[in-house]
Amino acid sequence: AQAKYNSLHNFVQASPETMAVDTGKFCARRSGAAGAAVRRLGVCLGMVTALSAWAKGPVSFIHSSAGAHEQFEMLATRSGNRVGFGSVHQHITRSPELVVMYAAKKKATKKSKEAASTASEGETIQSGDEVVLISRTGCYINAEERSEDIKARAKILAPRAKLIIENEADKGPIKHGDRVYIKGFNGGYFDIQGDRARMKMADKSRCNGLEIWKKQGTGQGEVFSGDAIFLKGGERGTYIDVEEQNVQARWPDEGKWQELHIEFWREK
Repeated sequence: AQAKYNSLHNFVQASPETMAVDTGKFCARRSGAAGAAVRRLGVCLGMVTALSAWAKGPVSFIHSSAGAHEQFEMLATRSGNRVGFGSVHQHITRSPELVVMYAAKKKATKKSKEAASTASEGETIQSGDEVVLISRTGCYINAEERSEDIKARAKILAPRAKLIIENEADKGPIKHGDRVYIKGFNGGYFDIQGDRARMKMADKSRCNGLEIWKKQGTGQGEVFSGDAIFLKGGERGTYIDVEEQNVQARWPDEGKWQELHIEFWREK
């Protein structure tokens, strides 16, 4: 009984490779239903062996980081010189000393991407600049072809989302409280008629324009790319609001539905 116990204990404590080999030898001495069951066990252990070899297998190192060569040599020794370019997560769990370095690299990469995507944010918007307006849902406000309608259909930056913003003087920066004229890609200017926001197909001199107000708490003065703004106009002094795809001007409120973000137009 002690011998059987020792044999079973050694088998359980063995590596997957040894377990697979021992199971194969044991299977060769069995027959019938018992042999089939053991063969199935052998297949399972074979899969475990393959997975174990893979887990020990390709590892990677943090490219261009300090001490990368030493890390490479260390990981090569740990993995039996089986070095490749697998996921960094494969060796992080086996190399706790790399966690801090990997986290720092990941953070630096994230900051770099954020800086690239917001390279022009924070710049003052000038009269005549090409801009886009983005609703609270992330959809771009755009003019429609051969129509007075203004919509917020999609998060895709299409050419019809390109707008030109102008002030009354046609020069200088756009400022909080200015009367602005927002021109669509196909001509015409944003206008409010009743509770409807529309494109007025007329010359700028015949349009009323809209007042641009920065969101409270963001400061007054010049309007910058990335600012949250409100557009006010019409006889009732209502603000442009967005509900689903519809762009309207129903209430004299500065709420979430009325909040827009203004950014520079960027060619795709």
